[in-house]
Amino acid sequence: PEVLKSQGGDGYYGRECDWWSVGVFLFEMLVGDTPFYADSLVGTYSKIMDHKNSLHFPEDVEISRQAKELICAFLTDRDVRLGRSGVEEIKSHLFFKNDQWDWNNIRDTAAPVVPELSSDIDSSNFDDIEDDKGQGETFPVPKAFVGNQLPFIGFTYFRENLLLSDFPELGKKVELCKNNGTKKNELRKNEDGEELIQFQEKINKLEDQLRNEIQTKDDLEQKYRAINNRLEKIMKELDEETSSRKHLESSFRQLEREKALLQHKNAEYQRKAEHEADRKRNLENDVNSLKDQLEDMKKRNQNSQISNEKITQLQRQLDEANALMRTESDTAARLRKNQTESTKQIQ
Repeated sequence: PEVLKSQGGDGYYGRECDWWSVGVFLFEMLVGDTPFYADSLVGTYSKIMDHKNSLHFPEDVEISRQAKELICAFLTDRDVRLGRSGVEEIKSHLFFKNDQWDWNNIRDTAAPVVPELSSDIDSSNFDDIEDDKGQGETFPVPKAFVGNQLPFIGFTYFRENLLLSDFPELGKKVELCKNNGTKKNELRKNEDGEELIQFQEKINKLEDQLRNEIQTKDDLEQKYRAINNRLEKIMKELDEETSSRKHLESSFRQLEREKALLQHKNAEYQRKAEHEADRKRNLENDVNSLKDQLEDMKKRNQNSQISNEKITQLQRQLDEANALMRTESDTAARLRKNQTESTKQIQ
């Protein structure tokens, strides 16, 4: 904005305007379009001057919060623009915080995308630019005097019958009449009548040719309108296809996130199921141990008349262990069911 103001003599700008250019570059790299694009140069200038209200991020493009904050910090007034106090405040921005590299080893870190090149002049990663098959450039006649519009001074030849060049017979007769002015008036009248008839025939032919040319022009205009309508229809279908493709890509990214979440839940269910299976095995071991103790106590009771109270206590412990084992079995079955449903959703 300060560069545009300086063109009218009302402002000035410094090095901080370069960081505005970096913001425009980042926006175009992430979005695929310039941030202040308009159909006319005046519209673009107006958006730049009103950047606080005209800067918008498209909803169908996924951009991180840190990237948006960095772009907005660049595309703002020069008094508060990021980088006005030096490059260090830019390096410390959260957008550049990551686990892969820092500002000390960035030149030694492998890039996330390394294109495969067959040679130093390999251009396979760039789009082909079609040759312009349009008509050659034409230059208008300059308004300033250059001298080449002057007649050929000193060149005395002038063809008076230039307009009659398309009618050679008529031209000859006109010249003949000029040279033989002493001929009789009757002969001149007869010749003039023949000339008028021939001239009328020429006019009729030219009128027919003009009508044919007008008809051809109308046919071409009709074909042009039909082609133009077809082109507009194709462009509309292309816009709809592009919009549909962006919607599908957004839906695909959403499904990928949901798939990752389901995989995480499935792993968690599996971990819990394994944990419950271990608990169940431990409880089964405890139940078997209590059964053994109960049998041993019964045998001892038969031999040494152990008190019924001890046996009742062991029986109660056994019942509690059995109830706990049934509860754990139900829990393990429910976890296995959740794991099965989660696996089906992932597939």
